[in-house]
Amino acid sequence: MVQADTTTSFRNIAYLRHVEMLGNAGLPDIPSFTNEFLSRNADVVTVQEQSALRALHILIAGCGSVGGAVVEPLVRLGVGALRLADPDVFATSNLNRQACTVHDLGRYKTDVLLERALSINPFVQVESMSGGLTPDNVENAVVGCGAIFDGVDGSASPWVKWLLHACAAAHRIPVIAGADFGGKAVLYIFDYRRHPVPFYGRSSEEAHRRGDFVQAVRWLGRRHFPADFLPIVSDRLLTGEPWPQVSYCAMTLGALASRTIIDVVLGRRVPHVVSSDIHMKVRPLHSRLAMLARQPIALLRTLRELRQGPVAATIVARQKELRLPAFLAPIAEAIRGAPSAHNTQPWRVLVRTDRCIEIGWQRARQLHVADSDARGLCLSLGCAIEAVNTVAHIDLVAHAGVDPLASDWHGGRLEISGIREKTYYRDAGVLAFRSTNRHAFLTVSPDRRIMRACEEQGATFGVTTAVSSDRRVLDSLRDLTAAAARQHFQQDEYLAELLLWTRFTDAEQRRAKDGFTPQTLGIDPLTAAVLRGLRSSSLLRAGARRAGLAQAMAAVAASAFVHCGGALAICTDDLSPKGLISSGRAMMAIWIELTRSNLAVQPVFFPLGTPAHRRDVRNLFGVSSGDVVALLRIGVPTRAATRSPRLALDTICEVTT
Repeated sequence: MVQADTTTSFRNIAYLRHVEMLGNAGLPDIPSFTNEFLSRNADVVTVQEQSALRALHILIAGCGSVGGAVVEPLVRLGVGALRLADPDVFATSNLNRQACTVHDLGRYKTDVLLERALSINPFVQVESMSGGLTPDNVENAVVGCGAIFDGVDGSASPWVKWLLHACAAAHRIPVIAGADFGGKAVLYIFDYRRHPVPFYGRSSEEAHRRGDFVQAVRWLGRRHFPADFLPIVSDRLLTGEPWPQVSYCAMTLGALASRTIIDVVLGRRVPHVVSSDIHMKVRPLHSRLAMLARQPIALLRTLRELRQGPVAATIVARQKELRLPAFLAPIAEAIRGAPSAHNTQPWRVLVRTDRCIEIGWQRARQLHVADSDARGLCLSLGCAIEAVNTVAHIDLVAHAGVDPLASDWHGGRLEISGIREKTYYRDAGVLAFRSTNRHAFLTVSPDRRIMRACEEQGATFGVTTAVSSDRRVLDSLRDLTAAAARQHFQQDEYLAELLLWTRFTDAEQRRAKDGFTPQTLGIDPLTAAVLRGLRSSSLLRAGARRAGLAQAMAAVAASAFVHCGGALAICTDDLSPKGLISSGRAMMAIWIELTRSNLAVQPVFFPLGTPAHRRDVRNLFGVSSGDVVALLRIGVPTRAATRSPRLALDTICEVTT
């Protein structure tokens, strides 16, 4: 606990700031301030409730995401006294949800919250226990409080958490314990005035003493975990990675707790569990019902995966052996998120120094049928290089070779001089959000200013960019796409390769974080099951083609140009690997520009499969020379795309230093 003079010092500073804010009009008397400060609570908070709050001395045990979220709403409601206990200081990872700013990093959480409380109400009594709760001081911290809010991290301090509840039960002090499960804020009310048994007997002293986390948190129950958070639970218990926590859940906890504390203090009957699931509240009814139905299944799957812990732990250990220099982590992430044909993610990143990487490709990820001339590969490498250029200052030294299929060929070496600090925050988010959107777009022409910006991006890389929103052009592109797609799907080798790179089931998607998924392709479960059955048999594929599979799949591909706002073609005269990489960089720069402008993009390569088709596309756009190397369908999205899976960094990166 801080010394009295320190607390007074904080209070005086806050009070003087308050006076200055009032325009130096003189010191307001405490009754006048109090009446005005609480005036807008009136009638929502009754006179009796407001009096109970003003008389209340509450211990906030743990001032992180959970406990820290309760402090400000209680102060604004008019609580009389707070005792804040937490041994931690604020870190950068706390900024997304906790009551701190960059100026507070490295400072004790309790001290920062004390100042925050006094800056709101200079007359609230606040104590700071910056050493946190310990077995030696927990008794003194509890005595004299009318209620306790438990935000103690049960995984970090299980024994202290037990002692807190044991002392509260012994002194008949009610405890409100908070937990955040992804988007669900949950409060567990232990009214030890009525039932003075720690955790109501739902957890044991021995489990807390030996630090058995799973047994120590049995009081949480199972039915309160939302289905969308259960996979995260199993992942974090297996990997030991920090638990994800978000601002809107923390804010919801603060709102729920401040109201619940009023009723608990007044001795009213409240449910043992009070919760609010933000994710569920913003879903339509049918989606909420589906999520509720999934919860038992998700719980069983989580328990099964926890029993398979050693396998997951081995994967995590392998990833941690990568030893990627910290400076290059955002560079590798940018590459990993770049687009590639069939989402093969062919990247092979060799880390030469902490400022130099070589970007090549893995031969095992070549598309022998769909990309036999390696055009798509070169475009993909260009996209990856431009993704890096979006977040960092680079100098590219291209490989001199002219055969991308040669064993020693790579896309080039990147010398990285630094991160683009002014734009990194947003542009890294744009890269992470960028995806192929195969859903319907609004048939609204893109703003001409955005299209001009795309043309300027293309010119930077020496390519010609042509845009059209003409319905006749889009209809012609639809017909060309249908004709070209039929030719592709009639080829058994092409269809077999496409199916090989599609991950139809959850198990396949867990094993391989590349290729297509039914979600990214936008196909329903029945169609996915049929296509999965075709993967293993050329005879079945032949029968399906005779039954009209190629025509049906071509019609789906062509329908993309029915619901879109426009199309953009990228043309170049330089078809060398170096020229194609530049075209890929232009394609990525344009894609990023469109994503920044809230437009959706889908590359369509069917009409570019033969020289004749490419010539037809070029003529449609009125381009006099060059070859069309990329065709983008663009428009205002009606639905967000499901992002394709991504390989782990240790799969694509190798540290050679």
